[in-house]
Amino acid sequence: MRVISGRWGGRILPARVPAGTRPTQDAVREAIFNILANWLNFDNIAVLDLFAGSGAMGIEALSRGASQCTFVERSAAAAAAIAENCRSLGIESSRYRIVRGDAMRFLERADQHQYRLVIADPPYTAGGAVMAIVATLDRREVVETNGIVVIEHPSGYRIASTDRLHLVAERRWGQTACTILERQ
Repeated sequence: MRVISGRWGGRILPARVPAGTRPTQDAVREAIFNILANWLNFDNIAVLDLFAGSGAMGIEALSRGASQCTFVERSAAAAAAIAENCRSLGIESSRYRIVRGDAMRFLERADQHQYRLVIADPPYTAGGAVMAIVATLDRREVVETNGIVVIEHPSGYRIASTDRLHLVAERRWGQTACTILERQ
């Protein structure tokens, strides 16, 4: 796994991916960030990486100019991998925070924090997690107005626009799909 572009572009993320973690493949991550470049300037934005796994998605945003990323990950091994990856790249500790805990609980308590980009990649076996994330982000003040939400999910799921989150793009790569929403 490597950082695709930006300050640390081409650098390898050295931490072993913990068992049970399904990291986003480099080609898929590259495609997602190329799509995001149409709606988002990464300079000095705050990013929330839910179900962060190895941290590759949030690290990619930091590499492209995001000023801060909050990684939320339940697994202790995965949280340690995120910390190792950030340290190995020399990312200043003031630019990231690792929250070890449940992503849905974090969202329920995150009203006072607003993010320009929210990335969520819940386990494919997590049943209704995708729809729960969308519903929570729709009703909570976590995403800035005109902020972007990226949800990676199994290709069989379809995510529709909600009252505040409007569908802007959908892509599929085999069993993996990505839905991008914009907060109105």
